[in-house]
Amino acid sequence: MERPWLILGRILYVNPPRDDDDMLEVEDAEEHAVVGEAQAEEDAQAQEEQHAAAVDAVVEAHDDQQAEVGEGGAEAEAEEEEQQAQLEESILNVNTDAAASEAAHAAHGAAEPDFTIWVAPPPWLTDLVAGPGSHPDPARPDMYPYIIASGRFCLLVHFSIAPFYGTNFEKEPNHSNLVVVRHFRRSDNGQIEARAVHVPDRPEDNVNIPALANIESVGLICNHETGHYLIAELVVPTDNQDESSVIYIRTEDGVWYSNYFAYPFWWESRRHWVPHGSVTIGNVVFWFDLSWGIIFCDDLTQPHEEQILSFFRLPRGCVLRDGHAPDLHYSRCVAVSENVLRYVQIIRKHDQAATVHMWYRNPERWITNYNESFDDIWDDESYIQTGLPRKSPGLVGVSPVDSNVVYFTLDQRLFGVDVPEHRVVDCAESVEPLNRTEMLDDSVSSRSLITWNLDADGAINVGHQPDEPSDHADSTSEGGTMDEGELDDPSDSEIVDMTEH
Repeated sequence: MERPWLILGRILYVNPPRDDDDMLEVEDAEEHAVVGEAQAEEDAQAQEEQHAAAVDAVVEAHDDQQAEVGEGGAEAEAEEEEQQAQLEESILNVNTDAAASEAAHAAHGAAEPDFTIWVAPPPWLTDLVAGPGSHPDPARPDMYPYIIASGRFCLLVHFSIAPFYGTNFEKEPNHSNLVVVRHFRRSDNGQIEARAVHVPDRPEDNVNIPALANIESVGLICNHETGHYLIAELVVPTDNQDESSVIYIRTEDGVWYSNYFAYPFWWESRRHWVPHGSVTIGNVVFWFDLSWGIIFCDDLTQPHEEQILSFFRLPRGCVLRDGHAPDLHYSRCVAVSENVLRYVQIIRKHDQAATVHMWYRNPERWITNYNESFDDIWDDESYIQTGLPRKSPGLVGVSPVDSNVVYFTLDQRLFGVDVPEHRVVDCAESVEPLNRTEMLDDSVSSRSLITWNLDADGAINVGHQPDEPSDHADSTSEGGTMDEGELDDPSDSEIVDMTEH
């Protein structure tokens, strides 16, 4: 088996608390009048009924998956069961301290697990189900918890207070909570369970540490050797102030800190940073704006005076004039594969097949991995056998263990393609609920799915990288880019230091 990894739906399924109607009535009557007592109760009750049915649906989907595999014969079923067991064991192996994990569950007693994981090998989705104990406010459970980031030994999940949901909580700071999913174990009935670690709230009386503004600006650093983690939010002002900041908490002391840096875009006063997510390599968080570029902090585990915040643009020809262009997640993504930062883009053209492009980042510039036409993928026998149409798909992400393999979605089916070989290597043979469309739009992308690399060793492998000839640096294949309103900025390799000391 290759290095183990999973694809998870970012929006969790939810098991509502018992007697939740009664708790909601009391809570609404006494404390919650944010959107109107009657409306809040009605919304929460409707969400509970809807998502209780959704939990049953995901169980049924996984049962159907197993039945489908079984139709292929006993040998295929045995292989599937072995792969399933290996993946489940890999989840258990990410625990940094087995004794501490057992103690965390023992302290929980006989209560329902905070989280249950329904494991499935890619391209099938692994689903995380939130139990009653996972909610920061069980009286008003969030029906749309969202996985912000995956780390070496944990997942970072955002919980709001029902009926609020979305990505931006700047105007509703008291309805935003962070929860870490860790301490995995196998229960007596064979399920994989995990505990919820509630991240301390930010101090309300410290003006230098504002409440969480946007969950797509939050990153996660995990140290597998110590079992500690760091959660960091990048705050870039939209009113062209003199400085930006990174707000972060370290589990070593459980204290929130803030560090201030020069305003990152002093040369571009007319443009605003639009957060689209983050990825992490080692102790470095990379926050990205898919229309513009990437901001990274060199090492947040170091003292303030040694932290360096920098910016570099997307590859040449990929920077957009308008940072608020719609559906960017559907055709662009930033990912970490083989422990290297990657940028992938689908370029759609009016008069010919779309193309898929990948670059990787060395310390100073973008280098082209490959540029391939979907015509070549559609003509391959492996694609023909899927029965999928010759249509440009949506971009989902990259295998964290093989940068040649990119995952796409089309007609609610998820499939992986070895792009340089034009060969489909993974394809879900039936439709899965790839997106919780109550919260997000219908387009499935990296906003709705996330990969989780379970390789606890974290071995660095920089395979599938070509040599670095100068004519491949910062390059884009022919044509099509200007159709998306892109800019060809000659300085897109430059790294801008924002540090103020």
